[in-house]
Amino acid sequence: MSSGGTCKTPCTLPPPDKAGDYSVTFGLTGYNTVTVPFKVTMKKENWYSSESPTIEPNPVTATLQQTPAARRR
Repeated sequence: MSSGGTCKTPCTLPPPDKAGDYSVTFGLTGYNTVTVPFKVTMKKENWYSSESPTIEPNPVTATLQQTPAARRR
């Protein structure tokens, strides 16, 4: 993730703690990598609550395609 998190699927990463535009890159040996952009906005339910992140799209997903060399094997 452009904010610094990594994991192996299936997984869940905590959202960035600041509003902004981010991206996540999905990769697997033998498949083309896919980078998906997402936006984080911060919302406050009431004046006394803390801000909480909202992510669009949610969940962030990707479908990987095999590389041509992997398909020939």
